[in-house]
Amino acid sequence: MPFYIYHKKNYRMGATGSLYRIKKAELKRILAKESFYQECEEMVDVDKRWEAIMYILSGGSLGSEPFVSLFMPKNIINPNDNKEWGEPHRYHNEEDIKMYNQRLSEIPEGTILERANIEKINKGGMGYAQREIDRDFIINEIKAIKTLFKNAEINGDLILGMIAY
Repeated sequence: MPFYIYHKKNYRMGATGSLYRIKKAELKRILAKESFYQECEEMVDVDKRWEAIMYILSGGSLGSEPFVSLFMPKNIINPNDNKEWGEPHRYHNEEDIKMYNQRLSEIPEGTILERANIEKINKGGMGYAQREIDRDFIINEIKAIKTLFKNAEINGDLILGMIAY
């Protein structure tokens, strides 16, 4: 599944979060190219709901580890990349993926359903989850994230993470 990672200059509708499962060979191609076009095996694009997802997974906080780095991994592909638009592109390595799978497996579905309270999310400052349908999207996106990380570990893949403005 091909995709481009880009940012629109002066686009201020809010930040969007995405995760892309890629083969290790694809990371090598990314490092060797100026262009940031690549193939991904699987993608989860959560739009502006990334804050609400981190809030739910962290148990009511945006800043707690490890989920604070879910969409902005600590491993930087090229520190000089993407200076015009902000943060450099980043990825989760195999060790990160294993850790996330462990942590995600420790959060039962019932806990996710309980934490996915739109009123509490909005009080926490995540105004993009305003209706009950947003709750359903968020829950399904968390399930998709869990699947993405499981598939990455099973297949020995990496995960690119980004928040685009």
